[in-house]
Amino acid sequence: MLFGWHGFQLEHPDDWAPTTLTGNRTEGYARLASPDTLSGQVRWKTAKASTDLRAILDGYLNRLASDAKKQKITFDSDVNSQSDRIDYEWSGKGRGSGSLIYLEHCSRAFFIEASATNNRSVQGAHRSLLNSFTAGEGEMDVWAVFGLAVQTPRDLVVGKHTFQSGRTRLEFRHRRGQVITERWGFAEQILRRHSFADWAAAALEMPLGGLTEEEDGVRIFKGGLLRSTYGLAQYQRERNQLVILKVASRSEDWRPTWDWLL
Repeated sequence: MLFGWHGFQLEHPDDWAPTTLTGNRTEGYARLASPDTLSGQVRWKTAKASTDLRAILDGYLNRLASDAKKQKITFDSDVNSQSDRIDYEWSGKGRGSGSLIYLEHCSRAFFIEASATNNRSVQGAHRSLLNSFTAGEGEMDVWAVFGLAVQTPRDLVVGKHTFQSGRTRLEFRHRRGQVITERWGFAEQILRRHSFADWAAAALEMPLGGLTEEEDGVRIFKGGLLRSTYGLAQYQRERNQLVILKVASRSEDWRPTWDWLL
């Protein structure tokens, strides 16, 4: 399953789920947990190209060692520098395997790590996370969580988000406008009770009078004196889910297109 947050993305097993999401594009932390002892995590921070990555890694490992010492647990670590990253492993209260990389195009350093609360092997999980990891260079960011996957203009600020069973909602703000996107599972059951057009208008909270049906879904437009509102609704049949994306902006170039829905 795809996970995308603040300009980076990776693939994770379908039964993993985000449990911690903190920070912003400049600095933050995301943790994805499995139903058992295994988890993945990404830490990121804006940095200069001249930043000493080994010093950053040593600081991280020293904190882990200090925590283990307080709990009277033996801590060991191993570091292996590659041409494009620094790989590391640690063992103490559990086990971890990770990489520290610097991406010049976005001026950020990333920790990509798999860990377990017991002594199970984590190298395979780490390799899977690392091999699928990318950070975008373009003008659009991918946001993907709990089956919802969209791309939006860069540098949006995440506001309220809702993660419920069968429903995922993200709200973003920016000086140029507001973006809301939402996913509903169990689409077949929903569409047995409502027509797709009626459902789309209700979900987008927009009038049916501005609705047009297109090959990819339903589009609704509502003009305004200060800003216009654009809505897209799509039935993703193969995933049995419904997705909406709503943009309110005074900028014409923020008019969403169907490739915003992934």
